[in-house]
Amino acid sequence: MKKRILVFLGLVMLGLTFTMPVDAGVGHTRSGSSSRSSYHSSNRSSSGSSYSGSNRSSYYSNSTGGFRLSGNSSDYSSVSESDDVTTSALAGVIPFILAVSFIVTLTQIIFKPNWDNFGSKDEEPDYEPTYTNPTPSNKIREVDEIKMIYPGFDENDFISYVNKLYLDLQVAWMNKDWEKVRDLETSGLFETHERQLQDYIRSNTTNVLEKISIENSVIRRFDVGDKFDVVTVYLSSYLRDYVIDDKTGDIVEGNRWLDLFTVYKLEFLREKDSVLAADDYSSWKLNIYEVVDEDDFYR
Repeated sequence: MKKRILVFLGLVMLGLTFTMPVDAGVGHTRSGSSSRSSYHSSNRSSSGSSYSGSNRSSYYSNSTGGFRLSGNSSDYSSVSESDDVTTSALAGVIPFILAVSFIVTLTQIIFKPNWDNFGSKDEEPDYEPTYTNPTPSNKIREVDEIKMIYPGFDENDFISYVNKLYLDLQVAWMNKDWEKVRDLETSGLFETHERQLQDYIRSNTTNVLEKISIENSVIRRFDVGDKFDVVTVYLSSYLRDYVIDDKTGDIVEGNRWLDLFTVYKLEFLREKDSVLAADDYSSWKLNIYEVVDEDDFYR
C-alpha cells in the first residue's frame, strides 16, 4: 500500500510538471515583446518625434480592448493581444487535460482491487478479513451417554426447554419478579440471583433486557455423580442490556442501541432419586449460570 501511495504522488508531481505555465512564443513574451519595440521604432521613424495628444487619442479609440497599460503608453494592439491570449490559453489547457487524463487512468489501475503489481504480497491487506466461526453442535458422545442412563432423553427437546428457560429468566429479571422462576433453579442459585435483584429494587433502577435473540445452544458435557447427574449447555445470544432510573427513565448504565453478543454456560442438575420421567425436563434444575469466553463456545 505504501508503494502505491508513492507511485500516486509521483504521478501527481508529473501532472504538475505538465501543467506548468508555458510561453506560446508568438507575438510577445511576458517580460516584454518584439512587437512593442517594433511598433515604437516604426512610429518614431515616421514622425521623428513623440506622439501628439490627438494621435494617442485616435490610437486608443480604434482599439476593441485587450490593452494592458504600463505607465502612460500602450503595450500591445488589440488584435495582437487577442491572438496571443488565445494561443497561450490553448497551449496551457491541452497539456493540462492530457496530464489529468493520464493521472486518472493510472490511478484507477494502481488502486484497482486485487491488483498486486505494486507492493509486496506480504504487506498488510487493505481490507478487514471476515472470519467465520464453525457452527457449534451437540457433543455426540455426551448425548449418547445421557441416553444410556435416560433412554427417553431427546437432545432437541431438551435444548428447546433450555432456550425457553433462558428467556423466562430474562423476563423475570427485568420485571423484578424472581419468584416466577423459583422452580427453574436450584435453591442456592435462586437465592444468589434474588439478592442481586434486590440491589436494583433498592436503588430504584431497572436492568432492561431487549431484542433478545438466541443464536445457538449445544450440549457440551455430561457428568454422572453420586447424587446428581449434570448436563452442561453452552448458549449464545444477542441482546440489548442497559440500566434505567425508574423515576426519570434516564439511562444510567449501558447503551440502548448496542447489541451485545454473549455466551453463557448453563449447568443443569437432576437428582438421582427423582420420580419425574426422563423426558420431563423440569426435573433438570439450573445450578450454574455464568458468562464464558466466546472462544470456548467454538472449541
